[in-house]
Amino acid sequence: MHPLSYLASLLAGLCGAMGFGSGTVLLLYLTVVLHLDPQTAQGINLLFFLPCAALALAVYCRNNDLPFRPALRLLVWTLPGAAVGRCCRYRCCGGSSAAFWLWLPCGKGEGRMNH
Repeated sequence: MHPLSYLASLLAGLCGAMGFGSGTVLLLYLTVVLHLDPQTAQGINLLFFLPCAALALAVYCRNNDLPFRPALRLLVWTLPGAAVGRCCRYRCCGGSSAAFWLWLPCGKGEGRMNH
């Protein structure tokens, strides 16, 4: 294991616990230091995020800080949005998130990455 792995994981966990988005730290580490492709780094980041989110959710519920009704209303609209986003990503970029975000601002795909 790379010596910075422990530090990157700790920093990502701290950022996630404070609500700063641990993915930024983890994705940078995985792509820049470990030279993983972005798709693999995103998968690892998702695996890292799930237990952190579950722990945060448990703490919010225990402290009665989670208003369930508004959260469920948002969830109902988030799931279809995620499905449409996934379809758009595959349709215009063949599944590459990096290509999608480069393509999106251009409007017609001029910035689309070729794989």
